[in-house]
Amino acid sequence: MNEKAVLIDQGARQASPPHYYPHNLLIRIPTMPRASARSKSSRKSSKSRKPTRKPARKSTARSIKQESPHALLFPDLESELATTRRMLERVPNGSNDWRPHTKSRTLGELATHVAQLPGFGILMLTRNEFDGLGPR
Repeated sequence: MNEKAVLIDQGARQASPPHYYPHNLLIRIPTMPRASARSKSSRKSSKSRKPTRKPARKSTARSIKQESPHALLFPDLESELATTRRMLERVPNGSNDWRPHTKSRTLGELATHVAQLPGFGILMLTRNEFDGLGPR
């Protein structure tokens, strides 16, 4: 492979010592030789090439299992719900007003939000349309 030198100008910083902030950096970038520079003997003919992919198998209706939509969309739903239940059980009573940060929601609001999330999945599976601003 050839290497190409690239000069990058970062601009001068007058207040900084030059050993910390160099004005210019020299970076070596590996490059591929051009097609015209390659020898013709290194090129393979199209006849000797093997196909890159195997042809897809033909599927039949018998080979496809009929699964419910929720099993296809949420294969690990039960384990996720168990994890969510354990997390909600660990929220201490009486500290619903605690905020991890002044701009954050309270712990009670966050716990309520996490508890409502599985219901949104049910809404998506049972309705054709969803209006986030409409009545619930």
